[in-house]
Amino acid sequence: MITETIPQTVLFPDLFDRPLVATFDQPHASSDGGAVLLKAAERRYGLIDGFAQCLVDERQSGKIRHTLADLLAQRIFGLACGHADANDADRLADDPIHKLLLGRDPVAGDSLPSQPTISRFENRVGVRELYTMGRELATSVIERHQRRLRGRARRITIDLDPTDDPTHGAQQLTFFNGHYDCWCYLPLLAFLTFDDESEQYLCAAMLRPGNVLSGPALFTAADLSMYALVLSHVGPELMAVTANFNMNFPAKAKPGDIIGEGRMLKLGRRLAGMEVLLYSSNGREVCIHSIGPGDMFGEIAVLDGEPRSASIVASSDLVIAAMRAKDFMACVESSPAAGIWLARRLSAGMRRLTEQVFELSALNVQTRIHCELLRMAQKGEPCSGGIEVRPAPTHAELANRIGTHREAVTREMQVLSKGKIIRHGRRSLMIIDLARLEQAARR
Repeated sequence: MITETIPQTVLFPDLFDRPLVATFDQPHASSDGGAVLLKAAERRYGLIDGFAQCLVDERQSGKIRHTLADLLAQRIFGLACGHADANDADRLADDPIHKLLLGRDPVAGDSLPSQPTISRFENRVGVRELYTMGRELATSVIERHQRRLRGRARRITIDLDPTDDPTHGAQQLTFFNGHYDCWCYLPLLAFLTFDDESEQYLCAAMLRPGNVLSGPALFTAADLSMYALVLSHVGPELMAVTANFNMNFPAKAKPGDIIGEGRMLKLGRRLAGMEVLLYSSNGREVCIHSIGPGDMFGEIAVLDGEPRSASIVASSDLVIAAMRAKDFMACVESSPAAGIWLARRLSAGMRRLTEQVFELSALNVQTRIHCELLRMAQKGEPCSGGIEVRPAPTHAELANRIGTHREAVTREMQVLSKGKIIRHGRRSLMIIDLARLEQAARR
């Protein structure tokens, strides 16, 4: 094997009056110069020193050449520079940048630990030490941002993000994951977001086998939701623990963010009973009805006394007038006109739902889009160019109304735009040819 270095020279005689010569034959060179920035970040945060204090050195003191802090720093900086395998330690033992990262002279400093030393160090760390280091990371992040925000954070969002870490050998606990279609680990990462900030800060990480189920993540989301309820009712409780927990899986969670909605069932002096509903944020939403100014909602829950069966989402700023259930019932019972008006309103809603059920079961996607556009045109504003619909729904919102996906709506809207039946912008919708739209809906 040839080990001699071949000097490389690059000449630019056509660019300057004098030749420019660049050589890459220096004896002490490194390709990891950017790691100096990592050293500056570590000096500021002090994470490696905190991690080293979580470890117990059981080696014989007379035979120690490299401290635990040096071993830990070499492994962390090596991983950050893309040297994932401990075998790379032999090749990097005399790398000037990596010696500089450990506070040694880049040229005359002692060599870094070898591969056997790094491997023994990795295998010696146990579960208890890893748990303590995890707490050190979370405590460091929380304390740093507590100082930055001066303890005035109004909302803290904890984002649990499982991600794939592909493997390429026979590593322990590596399994095939059907969702990611590869052999991998599936580590769980926890990030913090404060108030409305866009930045996310890593506060915890847990390495998991590649075929792990989402149960631990769901349990964590439910547990955090319950603790948030405790905070909202009684304030911080450092010794609050989950004494009993039951979880039911009525449906498989879809890939995406998991949202937990908690409800306090019973609050005592020492025990509290809570209920948490977990659902996927990217699960398909179904839009039942769109209401406008002067309309009302919630009358069905008042009449039958059952929990609400749908959620109301505002698309813009608005003012709402609320009426208590007993006042609403008193108004209906004391006024025959109000009772007749409410009956007509419920009949119209039943007729509308019947039409939607028929369209969903008997019409294709294109025709359902045409029918929904006609209903929107009835509430639109006539103008010189046709009928303007305000506010114009997005393709995703329109898809939710008719029970399809956004791509199908986008394709049909493009067909209608090319046919000069509608004119559709980013947040504008104009029905140009109502007669042709009605004809397309009757096909």
